[in-house]
Amino acid sequence: MTDDREEYRRIVRDEWTHADTVAAWPALAPQIVVQQVNMRDALLAQSALQPGFARARSRLRHRRSRARDRSPRRAPAAASLPPT
Repeated sequence: MTDDREEYRRIVRDEWTHADTVAAWPALAPQIVVQQVNMRDALLAQSALQPGFARARSRLRHRRSRARDRSPRRAPAAASLPPT
């Protein structure tokens, strides 16, 4: 599996760093910027973000970690221990 991944990465890297691809970037850059702005706007519209969302999420994460710290630690079940 790792060999397949490495081969795919090599193909993508070679394709994106090929001289013809690199030479095409200046001509395509304005179109790519427009596409990325439209994509960002669509994602933001669908996400329904509101002011303070990041702070609320951070507080929730903090509460969860505190609750996890207060919960008693359990010993692993006997079935999960390796045979002796």
